[in-house]
Amino acid sequence: MGKKSGQAPRVPSVWNYSSAIGGSVATLNDLPLELVLLLVEGALSRSDLDRLYRRGAPKGAPPPQRLDRTRVVGAIVGRALGRDDRGDADSPLQTALCQALDKRARTEIRLLDGMKVEQAGELLENYGGLKFAKQRARMIWAAFRHENEAVRTLGKRVSKQLLKGIERGEDTVRIQAQPQKSGTKRNLPSPDVAQLQLQVGRLRQDLEDRDKRLHQMQKELQRLQAADHRAIGAQRREEAARHELDELHRQQNREGDELRATLRQRDKEFANVQEERDALRAQLNEIQTGPATPPRIDPRINQLRDERDAARRDRSQLQERLQEALRRLPQSGKGEGLVILLDLANLSAGARALGRPIDYSALVHRLCAGRKPIKVVAFTSGDPNEEGGRRFTEKLQAAGIEVRWKTLWRQVDGNVKADWDVGITLEALRWRHTADSLLLGSGDGDFVELVQQLQTEGLRVEAAGWPERSHRQLKESVDRFFPLDTQDLMPC
Repeated sequence: MGKKSGQAPRVPSVWNYSSAIGGSVATLNDLPLELVLLLVEGALSRSDLDRLYRRGAPKGAPPPQRLDRTRVVGAIVGRALGRDDRGDADSPLQTALCQALDKRARTEIRLLDGMKVEQAGELLENYGGLKFAKQRARMIWAAFRHENEAVRTLGKRVSKQLLKGIERGEDTVRIQAQPQKSGTKRNLPSPDVAQLQLQVGRLRQDLEDRDKRLHQMQKELQRLQAADHRAIGAQRREEAARHELDELHRQQNREGDELRATLRQRDKEFANVQEERDALRAQLNEIQTGPATPPRIDPRINQLRDERDAARRDRSQLQERLQEALRRLPQSGKGEGLVILLDLANLSAGARALGRPIDYSALVHRLCAGRKPIKVVAFTSGDPNEEGGRRFTEKLQAAGIEVRWKTLWRQVDGNVKADWDVGITLEALRWRHTADSLLLGSGDGDFVELVQQLQTEGLRVEAAGWPERSHRQLKESVDRFFPLDTQDLMPC
């Protein structure tokens, strides 16, 4: 039978929420009309709404693509709850509507099923604080459909807070609720006004989402600025160390000059002693060929001999000290030795395609090519405190390889990354005045400028990597490129 004009609705008004959300929620009829409208509007997609609209649509009803979202939602809820012109609830449509809501909220339902009641309460409170977006609609529906009475009670409490906010005008969702509620009545408001109201609510939601993304981007910018400050600090420490080395060089030069001056003074004294000895020998010869009673000069000769021997010892000691000081002086050219820096993320990427890990001990032995390395450093990422990380570190350290770890971090776009490019660059720059050769275990093209800079300072730069994965310009820039193949992998 049709519904009479002025008849009290079976679903209470949204403002009388205390009686409407009081017991166990089982069907859509137990919820306020405005709350049902908002749940359907927030949780379902347009394709879901079009499919439900066509289900049991009366003859002569306009197709859904000719109606805006507000009218489609109003028509579906009106037929499902008996709030349209016919006045009879469509039970199959109501069942299909519940199934569609269950399908869209399946992620939130599984999430609540795996939580304790206290955790579910915190999650629902957080969702309740948001604007009425898809996630909040689906989370509230998941709470209503939960088997645990305590969780359903939490969902009712969040709904009460939401409806109170609508009553006080504190939630922009009221802009969405009013045209959707009126969409279930015969006398609909102006479609243009309803559409503009919905657009205002959505634009506000988009503005808040953009504010959140801007806040995340500002955090990422602050993190990058902090990393830049750390790099600048490392560069300043390197410059301070270089100044300290120059000061040590000047100090050693001063000590060498002092030792040379002392040695020249000793040489003069030794020459004077030699002259005096020759004069005494001449005098002795004259005495021996002269009268039979020579003067008593033996003590003086012995004293001069002792002084001569002491001068010889002093001269020998000064020469040894001078040679030691000269050995300690830094040379004007480069030092001697090979430094190997391994980018494990770059090298292991090619090994994974072959299904076997790299034998880093054998690889380092092949890259040395008979040379004795003064430093071998492997740069990797992960957690060094885990069992696998500890075993990996111990294995490489046993082969004489120092392992440096970096913790993984998550970017704004959700990707996980741990970049060692800056760390490897700084380590290479630290050795440019000490080593004569540096070998980069990487095929990354980002290191081309580093290779060219080191070569301009007189350092021999080599690289090792998988040929097909290594940057062409990097292979052309280095003095020697070691191509990796299956002989560098662990045996099967």
